[in-house]
Amino acid sequence: MTSPRLQLIGVISDGTMTPMNMVKTQVYLPAAELKRLHEIARQTKRKVADLVREAIRATYPPESPKGPVALCRGVLRGTSTEHDVAFYEP
Repeated sequence: MTSPRLQLIGVISDGTMTPMNMVKTQVYLPAAELKRLHEIARQTKRKVADLVREAIRATYPPESPKGPVALCRGVLRGTSTEHDVAFYEP
């Protein structure tokens, strides 16, 4: 007789780990909306959670950085002695 398989917290059934920088939450949805989400997930071969996260990011994008940090966008190139190059006219 084999023992029942245990469900491990943080481990998805395919053996991968849930990203630990995420927080689990619950959302109540009308049955029709949840059914549609599952249909889309099946058609696109994605997880329902991925679709929900994508919809949230599209509807409520993160705020743009403010202050001195906002001056630097993209990859930094060069050395610290060349830090003013970004402000030179082309």
